[in-house]
Amino acid sequence: MENAIAIFCSAEQPVPQVELAAFVQRNDSEFTPPFAQRDWFVSYEEWVSRLLRNGVVIYARDSFSGAIAGAVGFYADSQRYKDAYVSYISVSRQYRKRGIAGKLMSAMAARCAAQGMQGINGSCAAGNQPMQRQFESNGYLKITDPQQVVVLKQANKKDDWDKNFYYLKLS
Repeated sequence: MENAIAIFCSAEQPVPQVELAAFVQRNDSEFTPPFAQRDWFVSYEEWVSRLLRNGVVIYARDSFSGAIAGAVGFYADSQRYKDAYVSYISVSRQYRKRGIAGKLMSAMAARCAAQGMQGINGSCAAGNQPMQRQFESNGYLKITDPQQVVVLKQANKKDDWDKNFYYLKLS
């Protein structure tokens, strides 16, 4: 029997920073390149601290073990920007194929819409087929026009052109 999964938002039910940093570190090898190999990386704790301070994390918790099963981190400030930006999504290997990523992305979209965001930007490595399918199955459109990518303010790093860009219109 599969364990029940509960979804929480850091704005209402704070996730302990140390626990979230440990989750990110355990799942880092799933990213291309891993966070630990990126120029901006200082530590998992620093990255999580910044995300929790400036963004929102919606996370899935195994109701039996209490472990974090998955998390999506995003920035949604309708006072400064019209669109939110999803910067992180991961589901631990043992919890995959249960629809958790879709539930996290749906909860994120609902929260962004409630905050008055017009859409959500996201990107993933060009070779990351599972994430591409996740974006597309959640209604995101793939953005291929470089000018449109710039307009959506997604291309902010040199390596961003090796990524696929996605956009979900909320309103």
